[in-house]
Amino acid sequence: MRLRNIALMSTLCASTALAQSADGSDMPSDPTGAPIAGAAEPTGGPVAGAGLAVSPLQAGDGVELGQVVFETGADAQRSAWGRIEVDPVLISRTLGEPAGFVNVRLGGEWVALNVPVDTQPRDSFPRAIADAEVVDDGGSLPVVTYFDLGSSRLRRSLYATAVFSTDPIMHRADFENLGSLPATRFRVAQVRQTLPFGADDIVAPGPGPLPPPPQNPSVTLPEPLQGYWAVTLPNPVNIESARNQCVPIAAANALMYLRQTFGASRGFSAPHTATRGVRDGGTFSIAEELDERMLRPANGICSGSGTGYCPDFIGDSSLYAGITSYLSLWNDADRLNIRVQGSQNSGCFGGLPVDTVQDAPQVTFDWLCDRVEEGAGITLTYSRYDQTDWLGNEVYTGAHAIRVHACGVMGGRPFIRVLNDTMQDGQVDGLCAERAGLESQQVFVEDIDNDGRLNYGDNQRWEIVQAMAITIDP
Repeated sequence: MRLRNIALMSTLCASTALAQSADGSDMPSDPTGAPIAGAAEPTGGPVAGAGLAVSPLQAGDGVELGQVVFETGADAQRSAWGRIEVDPVLISRTLGEPAGFVNVRLGGEWVALNVPVDTQPRDSFPRAIADAEVVDDGGSLPVVTYFDLGSSRLRRSLYATAVFSTDPIMHRADFENLGSLPATRFRVAQVRQTLPFGADDIVAPGPGPLPPPPQNPSVTLPEPLQGYWAVTLPNPVNIESARNQCVPIAAANALMYLRQTFGASRGFSAPHTATRGVRDGGTFSIAEELDERMLRPANGICSGSGTGYCPDFIGDSSLYAGITSYLSLWNDADRLNIRVQGSQNSGCFGGLPVDTVQDAPQVTFDWLCDRVEEGAGITLTYSRYDQTDWLGNEVYTGAHAIRVHACGVMGGRPFIRVLNDTMQDGQVDGLCAERAGLESQQVFVEDIDNDGRLNYGDNQRWEIVQAMAITIDP
């Protein structure tokens, strides 16, 4: 197992200080709120940052900014969630570099630290799949991170400083020196996203308040930051999700990865197509097949409930009953195994047709990363507690499931990368519609609220509660 030195980097929750320009855009400001003089397009080309060469990125070079508009039931609410999308292929074409890192500064602080750019992810594949005949490594997918805009008011554009470096920036002096670079104007897209109830059948008590945005990286960084390493799995498939279909979709993405990566070398030949679908849809889609086997209640792409975990043998939906029922069809040599961490008691797994073992009651980063290094098909579930009751206790408001396809450490902080559908099918102008919202997201996974469970990203209200890993013996 890879040696991991997880020295946690402190974070500071701070709102970005921004001043409003005459045309409705946001001008960079100093701590007093006054616009910085001379904010303009950078001239391009490498810039020395305390001994580190970096290249400024302008709008159109591969970094896009967005503001998230959350759909909560029939309504849509603009939020304080900012979104940064880094396109590795476009940046590589612009700068001629196959790999590196992007940092983004907004107003007086850095809101994205060392977002990876990697057009050659095979270099970080684990040894377990080195000899597999990988069909498509998915390395061109943009990587998304989120940050705190400071308020939910409408943003049409933002002045930001985005820089690329071939090595991660690790020293406070480098960040401080780069802070003097001029900012450039980026258009801000309004990005609609759903807040699905998600991973179980417990009915959430209404949409409630919007989830608080993640904390922004602190500008008071330790000196120096810890280093960087990552292990990446191929991510050739990310299937669009129907409403509240995240559990079957996450499992489908994991199984299609296993088929396309190990189909030739280990004979995992599940035949279904990697396309969208829901129960009784009449297609040969793996999404539809898992929907049916998990017994997820659904009447179409726009109306469906979440999926339960444990089989109760009385007809309720179940992740484990459905996934093992499906896998048992392709497990003639008894080579498939399922390992689980988090949320479920051992009684969940008795009598299932594929060996399923609970390793621990809570999900840990080392366990997740060990499964990545084994080449497993991994899914993860996090629960949201975006409401509080009159006593101040957190209230469950929903959950979500995704496929994990990478792990690593950046600046001393453990992270994972996941495949996600942020825009599930739903109503558009009163009509049910298929919608696209696929992304690869990088999130830190630490117990930032000290309750014994990993948080999903820099958000104390989102807790990782379950993870499942499917492996194929050689």
